[in-house]
Amino acid sequence: LVVAAGAMMLPDSPSWFVMRGLDKEACEVLGKLKGTSPDSDQVLHDFNFLKQDMESSKNTQSNWKTVFTFGKTQEFQRLLIGCSGQFFQQFTGCNAAIYYSTLLFQENLGMEKYLSLIMGGVFATVYVLATIPSFFMIEKVGRRNLYLVGFLGQGLSFVITFACLIKETEENSKGAAVGIFLFITFFAFTLLPLPWIYPPEINPLRTRTVGASASTCTNWICNFAVVMFTPLFAGQSPWGVYLFFALFNFLGLIFGFFFYVETAGRELEEVDIIYAKAHVEGKMAWRVANTMPKLSFEEITQQSRELGLDTNDHGVHEKTELGLSSDSGQETEEVHEKH
Repeated sequence: LVVAAGAMMLPDSPSWFVMRGLDKEACEVLGKLKGTSPDSDQVLHDFNFLKQDMESSKNTQSNWKTVFTFGKTQEFQRLLIGCSGQFFQQFTGCNAAIYYSTLLFQENLGMEKYLSLIMGGVFATVYVLATIPSFFMIEKVGRRNLYLVGFLGQGLSFVITFACLIKETEENSKGAAVGIFLFITFFAFTLLPLPWIYPPEINPLRTRTVGASASTCTNWICNFAVVMFTPLFAGQSPWGVYLFFALFNFLGLIFGFFFYVETAGRELEEVDIIYAKAHVEGKMAWRVANTMPKLSFEEITQQSRELGLDTNDHGVHEKTELGLSSDSGQETEEVHEKH
């Protein structure tokens, strides 16, 4: 009910307006999102970009074909990177801990059933509270940095857990519980939200729908696999299952360091430029992203053309065609007076 009430206050998306030919309304919403007037150059540029995206997304077969062209914008690599976040979210142990927390406390840590239920409730409460920092950190800290913090923190947390479970004592069980709680704390503000945010930002407009779909499929397939083998694995080796997930966290740390590009504060076209420059210059994309400053609208246009990426030439460029004016309708009135 709370979500439904909140949704009633939200405007329709710019994509919805564009699909129905309501171009002026689409620009007005884009202006609110950008915090600027609906007839600004940035809004008109984004509107034209959105129109192009809507046209290209009509042909799903063409989108899949584009993924495998292996051009300078590296669509296939970016699709795999988007999917990798969902893969690592599952294979670093999140749902193994969430789904089976009470069972893990009882069977792996040797707690009584009643105490395990209480610990499960505390675990869920910590999980919820630890998500709050993500609202403030995702933009300020950045996607790439949070990924790396998450992988490192989660990996070390499970190292604590598996090390404490090698020799079963009451004190070691307490240490193992601390490791599990540390894991869910790190997960809640890092790898919980990031794999859902990252794919639409890392994939180009031409293949964004395909990339988002592929990453979601990756999540559920890996989720199914993890929840099926976790109880069997934990039954055979209570400490081995945590070592397994710890190793995947460190693997994610290495993969993320070399392949995750920072997208915070970047326009979608800037990400295209980053990958194109990396392809042309023979560099890792994350290095290009770290050294390339945020580009202005004019710089994006110029560099896109220099790299042969400027395909946005057929959108609506005239403000009067959209019925927009930054001077409270004066510009539109002047146009009508001329006619």
